[in-house]
Amino acid sequence: LKGDPPRHLRALPADAMIVAGGDGTLRSMLPHLLARDLSVAIVPLGTANNVARSLGLMAQFDGLDMPHRQLDIGFLEGLGEPVPFVEAVGFGAFANLLGRETEGASGEDKLQRGRRSLADQLAEMQPFHLRLCLDPQIVEGRFLAVEVLNVSHAGPSLVLAPDADPGDSCLDIFCIAPEGRDEFLSWLEGSRRTSPPGFRHRAEHVRVDWDGECNLRIDDRLAARPDAAVRIGIRAGRKIAIGLPD
Repeated sequence: LKGDPPRHLRALPADAMIVAGGDGTLRSMLPHLLARDLSVAIVPLGTANNVARSLGLMAQFDGLDMPHRQLDIGFLEGLGEPVPFVEAVGFGAFANLLGRETEGASGEDKLQRGRRSLADQLAEMQPFHLRLCLDPQIVEGRFLAVEVLNVSHAGPSLVLAPDADPGDSCLDIFCIAPEGRDEFLSWLEGSRRTSPPGFRHRAEHVRVDWDGECNLRIDDRLAARPDAAVRIGIRAGRKIAIGLPD
């Protein structure tokens, strides 16, 4: 589709759609399909493929014979109009990766460069303060990274929320505190076959007081830092059916 994808998607008559690409393609397309009653087949052609991996499509992909799943589209509220997201809303280290150059790299080499860049970020960055309300637990303190995940994978194909279900209407929160810096770096440099060290929680709705001290990412977009503290709401929204009709 060329031109304005939302306009084309609203006008295109179809019962199902095939989206071929990586996470960036899915983030740009899927939120615009919420108003359509159709199924979506994903053909993973990206590098990280965090969404496809979280849906279990990488190992099971065989032509277009793929499992039927549900995928939530999340929404961030409090910065003007609600902003949709597919992968995660993140504060700190993972947000700092956006815009880092990986020119000339592709495939596994690009992922390895991304992981090294994340390690450099975590090793050098100063912690930031954040207050989170997690249905109804309050978590407040200093952090290096806070990721509010709709899926299990994030960043350079890292499994931050192994038990996440992309269609359960819940969000998985993963936090790295300053005292956990060395342990997470060791995990990042190792086999990564175990669950990552850090604080984990699951909630249907997350509220965050953000004063702009750290970067905020909404999938692959950086939000403008506010002039004063704002309260952000993060929730799972409507679902999209993944897979072709029988």
